[in-house]
Formats: sequence, structure tokens, C-alpha cells
Amino acid sequence: MQQCTLFRWPKESFVRTLKEPLHNKLTTSSRSWLERTLGDISNSDHAFLGRNCRFEARPESCALMKVTVVGAGRMGRGIGTRLVAGGNDVEVVDVDRARAATLAQELSGAGTGRATVPEPGAGTAGDVVVLAVHYSVLADVIRQYGDRLAGRIVIDIANPGVPAGGAGIDFDGIGGVGGSVEGSIAEQTAELVPDGTPVVKAFNTTFGNTLETGEVAGQPLDVLIAGDHQDAKQTVAGLVSAGKMRPIDVGPLRRARELEQLGFLHISLQERLGTHFRSAVKFLW
Repeated sequence: MQQCTLFRWPKESFVRTLKEPLHNKLTTSSRSWLERTLGDISNSDHAFLGRNCRFEARPESCALMKVTVVGAGRMGRGIGTRLVAGGNDVEVVDVDRARAATLAQELSGAGTGRATVPEPGAGTAGDVVVLAVHYSVLADVIRQYGDRLAGRIVIDIANPGVPAGGAGIDFDGIGGVGGSVEGSIAEQTAELVPDGTPVVKAFNTTFGNTLETGEVAGQPLDVLIAGDHQDAKQTVAGLVSAGKMRPIDVGPLRRARELEQLGFLHISLQERLGTHFRSAVKFLW
């Protein structure tokens, strides 16, 4: 799939930006053509403008964004599915390259985006990097990538309560946030990544099973987002929206403390509710 930079505008802004300066400068017949054309755009979900791209709801020749997903487990599968469904290209990375290749092949049929596995030793291709790994190995993964994370948006999805080795969940040992975790996992991540690298907390209150469909009980998933960089949060929100889910900005990165508590609570209720990790945290108003 050809890569190009795309600017995604809400349709109302796009139509207004084109219409207002042109309308009074056109002949009557040209105005009619403009009205019909802009009306067609208004009836689509979004309008896109990109290099070598036509105006249409989803250009076949262009991917919206390149995203690197580190981790080919359940959450990597779920998030990757939503990303590809939203038309983004996904790079899958895992310590088990065969598992990553299998997931990439499956994701490639999940939407208009494409999923690939990088060659060994290749750099990080994604403008956004999703760390879809257990908290127990998160610091090691960040150190492994090091300066390759510079200039990227890093999404931290981890929840507390996962012991070393990721063998299970310590439902009794949360104590604050994950027992030994001070502040939040996301704030720790922000301290470990290269200086100036924006960290966004997202997807930690959702489950991999539900992310594959993007909904529960006919309702789109709510993806709660926290971060200190507004542009980075807007980028993540765009990825969420493109995947047919609803982004909710909960504030600065320190709000990740509450998100991680909520994520842990959601996990801990699964056995009691018998929902088998197919429930969702939903806000209605």
C-alpha cells in the first residue's frame, strides 16, 4: 500500500473551507456543480486530502498512519484489528517472530489497512508505537527500543497486578496502583522513554476480545485517553475514531492513575460477573 501524508478534516469544516471563498466567484452553472460535489462530500463520513490521493471517504491508495504494535498477544491482536479496520498500516513486533507473522497475516484481512512484520534489526517504522505488553516486561521493552522511540507517540496500555513473567493476575496485591508502582505505570513509562517523547495512556480499560469487534452489546467501545501532549492525544483519538470506537479524553497523564485503577477493577470483576473478558466500561449521557 502506498504511503502518503493525509490530512483528515471533519466534513463540515472541509465543505465550509472550500465553499465560502469559491461560491461568489463562480458562474451559476459552476455554483450548481460545486453544490452537488460538496453535497456528496457532506454525505460521506469524512473527506481526505493527501498527496496522490483523490477526495473520497477512504482512499484505497493511501494508509492513514503507520503504527507499530509491540506484542502479538490478545491486546496486540485486538488493537491491531481496530487499527487495520480504520485503514491504518500496522507493523507487528514480537519476541516470537513467527507469532507476529501469523498475526500480521490475520490482521491484513481485517480492513483496508495492511499488516506486516519488519525485518530483523529494522528500525521502528510507526509514527505511533503501541506497547501491548505486560507491565512486568514493559521497562525492558522500552530500554530495548531506546532512542528508536524518539519522535514517536508511545501508547501505554498496561494495567497493574501482573506479576513477573505474566503468569497471572494478583487480584489481592493491588495496594494503591499495582502495589509497588508509584504514581502510575504510564508516568513511569514517560520517565523511561527519550526526552520529549509523548506518552498516551489508552486501551487499558478495554479487553482484546471486545477490541476485535470494537463493540459490546451493540455499543461502540469507549477508549479512555490520558496524556500531557494535546496533539498526541488528538492523534490517538483519531485512530480510535477510525476504528469505529469512541475516544474520551480524561485529562493529563496523571489521570492514568485512575485509569489503571479502573482497568484493574474491570479485570477483577470478570470472574464475579461471569463475563469472560467480554464486558466494557461505557459512559452514557
